[in-house]
Amino acid sequence: MSAATSIVSTNSGPVMGISKKTDLGKEFFSFQHIPYAQPPLGELRFRDPKPVKSWSEVVDCTKEGSAATNIDIFLPDGPKLVGSEDCLGLNVFTPDLKPSKPLPVFVWIHGGGFLWGSSSTYFYGPDLVVEKDVIFVSINYRLNIFGFLSLKDPKVGIPGNAGLKDQSMALKWIKENISHFGGDPNNITIAGESAGGASVNYHLISPLSRGLFTRAIAMSGSPLTPWATANRDYNKYLKKFVKNLGLTGDEDDMTIFNAINSKSAEELSRINASLIDPQDMLVNTELMAVFVPQVEPYVSEMCFLPKSPLELGRDPWSKDVDVIFGGVSDEGLFCYYFDNNNMLDFMAQDHRFVMLPEMREGLTVEEARKNGDKLYELYFANEADRVAGFANLETDRQFWHAIHRSIMQRRLHPTGSGKTYLYNLVLDPSSDAPEYYNFLRKLCKIPHRKGTCHTEDFPLIFKTFAPRLMPGHDNYEAQQTFLNYFMSFCHNGSLNAWPALVKGTTEDVQCLEFTRNGSEMKELPNIHKLRIWDSLYKAKDLI
Repeated sequence: MSAATSIVSTNSGPVMGISKKTDLGKEFFSFQHIPYAQPPLGELRFRDPKPVKSWSEVVDCTKEGSAATNIDIFLPDGPKLVGSEDCLGLNVFTPDLKPSKPLPVFVWIHGGGFLWGSSSTYFYGPDLVVEKDVIFVSINYRLNIFGFLSLKDPKVGIPGNAGLKDQSMALKWIKENISHFGGDPNNITIAGESAGGASVNYHLISPLSRGLFTRAIAMSGSPLTPWATANRDYNKYLKKFVKNLGLTGDEDDMTIFNAINSKSAEELSRINASLIDPQDMLVNTELMAVFVPQVEPYVSEMCFLPKSPLELGRDPWSKDVDVIFGGVSDEGLFCYYFDNNNMLDFMAQDHRFVMLPEMREGLTVEEARKNGDKLYELYFANEADRVAGFANLETDRQFWHAIHRSIMQRRLHPTGSGKTYLYNLVLDPSSDAPEYYNFLRKLCKIPHRKGTCHTEDFPLIFKTFAPRLMPGHDNYEAQQTFLNYFMSFCHNGSLNAWPALVKGTTEDVQCLEFTRNGSEMKELPNIHKLRIWDSLYKAKDLI
């Protein structure tokens, strides 16, 4: 017997979904790739998203839609170009189309450094969420140059951040339509990991996303991370990019845009992949790519970032919104994916480059070396395995220090009622359900390393491509504890036995630590290192 279909009438038009069941037999309804904006093609390519045009015929939403154009690094046979520029769809998975009481909504923003990734159920299956009577929504948004090209001339009409504006438009569509799927438009929690976690933070500070959600969960990401915001070298790399198109890079913005717009998605992706070499990344940028979020060069009707994340975060619209921040204990293990030997040699020869480029600005060579010496000593002096030292460094440099800074902003600007919570996940890979972990660790070249790697929290929230954790498995209880806290937060904001961080101070950084043995409030283990990072920033540049 074929699966039953259901038709839901949204404000945009009717959509058809399909009935499915989780591994545990719970029925839910799946609607995939619902259009939330006009396809960003033709005149709309690279530009701010436009609201979707309404339709009258039923749109078939029973199958997964296309990812945004990206070079997918997570494929078993190696990186390759996938997706389509016609990608602006969202997925709704609901356990009940007509509940007696509107259901809470959990909106997921995928990660991938603003370079790759998608909302695919391959990684983000809805099973665990809908089993908790929560509606799961996931979205696709434009990536890389297609979502983050920025040109200064207002006549061209491409100020940048189209990918974040896609997300914001999706949130608006969800707010206006989720009631048709049994959801509560006044009980929406947005969440994301890595670039998705940074995106959540962006929505907490961007005026464009004001009031579109109720609560937020930011996992392993912040706009203050070096890879999440374009730096001062954007124009240099844009010039390098257009030279690959046969221009000098000194042309006016309209000429540059026309040259870019004339190229196929494949050509643009290929050029972009070769722009930043590893040493240049270390010395100048700390970016994984050129085209990422940035302050827009002029204020437009859909302006997302009129100021820097640091400035916007000091007085955000979301002061009354409760937020969970956190990450995993060994985020930097993911950095083994990149060839780090040249970086390690470079750091060993000149400790200035242990610091981020922004931290070296305004310092003499001697001052920068002195500060770099402190950090090199902190991570490498007592570490016989220098690659392990590098992973520990990257855990704080690329992830935890920025998370810490975002939290300090909310604690030290306590003008609103919003609570701030912090967690730390310390969980070894499962031996009973190892498929996901084996895949990730082979990809990152870390099968021999202990610790909790970046993205190893996915199996705790989602049904991935691998078999899920089941009762009796080594990580099952930890998964249920972690998931239940998040889903309770979605239902009503309740976090029993998880106290919020105290406002008005940066002392006593207590986190809820999740392990196989349960959960326990503790001081954040690496806080002493993060405070050393704090001391190397000028006060005006820290928070």
